[in-house]
Amino acid sequence: MIGIDIGNTLTKVYDLTTHPPTLLYTVPTGKTIDNIESKHILISSVNKPALDKWLTTYPHAIVITRDMPWSFRIAPDVNLSTVGIDRLLAINGISIPSALVVMLGTATVINVVIDKTFIGGAIAPGVEAMHEGLTLKAPGLKKFAPKQGFIIGKTSEEAIYSGIYYMQSLWIDRYNNLAGNLPIVYTGGAYLKLQPILPRGTYIPHLIALGMQKLHSYL
Repeated sequence: MIGIDIGNTLTKVYDLTTHPPTLLYTVPTGKTIDNIESKHILISSVNKPALDKWLTTYPHAIVITRDMPWSFRIAPDVNLSTVGIDRLLAINGISIPSALVVMLGTATVINVVIDKTFIGGAIAPGVEAMHEGLTLKAPGLKKFAPKQGFIIGKTSEEAIYSGIYYMQSLWIDRYNNLAGNLPIVYTGGAYLKLQPILPRGTYIPHLIALGMQKLHSYL
């Protein structure tokens, strides 16, 4: 069984027969790989054009939809049609009944799960998107790259780091306080950049693949 996770920036291909899943390939979203021989392929996508390319190559693949048999409940006031499949898979991958599931990628996404029920969350730009947006609106800052320092930055580089990275960390901490101080589960490529200043939690790098693996056992 192969799992393909099509994200906003990167597409990752996993072997779902191993525990935990094994990352086989990473390609820019929009690119495909034509040497996958498995007859059993699951695809998760947040990018419709990229999904169509993969289905042209692998028409037998099963596309994960919102009405799959998830291992958790969804609160009735959540508008499921607007929730990304990647969010549902990340929640499906956790092994505890209540958690703040934080996805640190192109966007920073917070998902609140209480007693195995997804009740909603929040979405904000990720660290790279925040930096790109800042330099787009303030071209004079392009020559300054974020540099880790104290929360009160002493240089422009440190001030940008503080403004972007600490903003993420403090927002997650405050959000969790408002949500009830839940255990935090992190995933996503920006975790390693943020890890020194993030609130304490558990990092699961391939959480979406775990969610795909668990989902496959129900199909």
